[in-house]
Amino acid sequence: MNNNIYGLILNNVLNRDPNYSPKQAIAEFDKMIIENPNDTMAYCYRGIVKLMIGNYKNAIKDFNKTLELDPKYKKAYLFRGRTKRELNDFNSSLDDFDMAIKLDSDYFEAYQERGMVKFEQEDFKEAINDFNVSLKINPSLVQTYFYRGYSKYQLTDLMGAADDFSKAIEIDNKFSDAYHRRGNVKADLDDYTGALIDLNLAFEYNTDVDNFALYVDRGMVYHALYKFNEAIADLNKALKINSGLKDAYFLRGICYIELDDIKKALIDLKKAKKMGVVEAGDFIKELSR
Repeated sequence: MNNNIYGLILNNVLNRDPNYSPKQAIAEFDKMIIENPNDTMAYCYRGIVKLMIGNYKNAIKDFNKTLELDPKYKKAYLFRGRTKRELNDFNSSLDDFDMAIKLDSDYFEAYQERGMVKFEQEDFKEAINDFNVSLKINPSLVQTYFYRGYSKYQLTDLMGAADDFSKAIEIDNKFSDAYHRRGNVKADLDDYTGALIDLNLAFEYNTDVDNFALYVDRGMVYHALYKFNEAIADLNKALKINSGLKDAYFLRGICYIELDDIKKALIDLKKAKKMGVVEAGDFIKELSR
């Protein structure tokens, strides 16, 4: 069978072709396996579709079968490792990515995936090492620039983080999360005007209506720019999405103090204190004199 057919079916699913739903794609691969029970690619690609729809255990069964038939099939190691990562089986997923790299030292996707596991384990230095190799092989990986930047941010390499977020934006100028995180870096560097520009762009391209962190972060920047009403408006939206944001209550209380609305300030500060913001108690004492 023409090897292109496997990728074509998968791409149709990825592109949401109405003629190729995941269920239909799996049925296509089922037919191939019935016709040829040793069809390694059919097992592997069926596993990939199952991974896409969250059927992780059965996806792993397909990848296991693929590797039983061909122990050197690197794509099966890659996607089995990715599936194990979804199941938080991090050590076993690392073993699979290691094996994929052993089979192909230029397999940038495996370095990328191994880096993501290390990122999720908060081993940021090792994550960066894998991201570096992945980007050396393929410099166009927008998500890898983003996560390398995020890793650098966690290690307080602010300039390095900003540079990586900028590279991600160069590749995808509508990358909301990259604008968001670059805005955070600029705020940390006290460039609040630049931070606001980036956060506004993050909102422009944001598709996650429940992204309360974006409202909180822009609220913090508005506060730093003495735009207290704007800060309160953003914090209101954040708290509407998630009422458990103790820092948002605290910051909104501080904004109310700046606007001399002591009654509302005390309401928010008391909520923040009750939720564990120790500093709120000092402000409450001061306002209650």
